[in-house]
Amino acid sequence: MVKAAKNNGGIVKYHWPKANSDKPVLKFSYAINFEPFEWMMGTGVYVDNVQKELDIIKAQSDKDIKEHITFFILVSLGIILFSLLVIYISIKKSVTNPLEELIKRTETFLREMVI
Repeated sequence: MVKAAKNNGGIVKYHWPKANSDKPVLKFSYAINFEPFEWMMGTGVYVDNVQKELDIIKAQSDKDIKEHITFFILVSLGIILFSLLVIYISIKKSVTNPLEELIKRTETFLREMVI
């Protein structure tokens, strides 16, 4: 990290144990040189912590996507059912009702001819 700091700052990749652990894990740090006191300052993040956060975000994203898809499907089914109802009513008014009326009139006419 000191070398990266002296080279105008930079990212350093290394393994380092977390607090309360002896097992080193992958860590990325950024180090810069602080000239007035000839210090090196750095900050870092453990890769497994980032992965845990990404997993949480992915789980939430998957849940949100599932909810949106479910909503889209329900709305689509509602629109389809409404459209079918409108088509049914239109056909009944313009085709079925006039045909039923014609059949009634024809039956009445045939009964009157027989009598």
